[in-house]
Amino acid sequence: MNNHQTVVSPEAARADYARLYQTLGIDPKLHLITPQTLRVERALSASSNNYLFDFRENSSSDRPLENKLNQNDMFAMTHIALGITKQNESTTPKQYGNFKTLHTPDPNYFVGNGGNEHRGLNTLYNGKITIKTDNVDRLPEFPASILEYIPERGYTKLAAPQTQDEWPQRGPGLHEFFKLVPQVILNGQQNNSANLTLGQGDIINIAGGINPAGDGIVPETNVVVLLLHGFLISNAADPQLRWNII
Repeated sequence: MNNHQTVVSPEAARADYARLYQTLGIDPKLHLITPQTLRVERALSASSNNYLFDFRENSSSDRPLENKLNQNDMFAMTHIALGITKQNESTTPKQYGNFKTLHTPDPNYFVGNGGNEHRGLNTLYNGKITIKTDNVDRLPEFPASILEYIPERGYTKLAAPQTQDEWPQRGPGLHEFFKLVPQVILNGQQNNSANLTLGQGDIINIAGGINPAGDGIVPETNVVVLLLHGFLISNAADPQLRWNII
């Protein structure tokens, strides 16, 4: 008689966690596995239709709000999101963390040049994202339109903030994120990157920096933010592991 029982977790995040260490053969008692969100950014420019994001940690070049992968760690990506924020590099200190990250080019927030700013930003969500490990496309030409999250109520200068969705509706408390199945594992010993190719269109005002009337300069400019949520496995990077999914 076989008394072995298979336990299936009713919670999606717990099931992702269990599948992770079972697939990789990792003993959770020997490795620290924690929920984590990687964040990579690029300042937007009217002269670029492609944005390359490097996930490897580099203290000499990383932007202040970025959170990247240490070469000694592994990361199992369960969710992905694409956002837009602002920065002001004219002040002292420079303002990187003073702005909201939105997940749609809300015309009430991106108001530059009579609406042309948010129209330019629409090319982000009409583009495609490819995540690569070395020369292998792990997530090829993923449509960014799936990642646009439009709340029920637009930006109103915090007078009537949008209530976030309940956890089960958009994942583990991540209402802007899209859940990926299967889930890509990134090994810190390899070169992991993402490329965002914009949808064809007018991007002359995509960087912002122009007032609503279109006749003056403002110091705030736009930044695209790529977010990967999942599980970080500390000190588990394996130079022999080429790539994997769960």
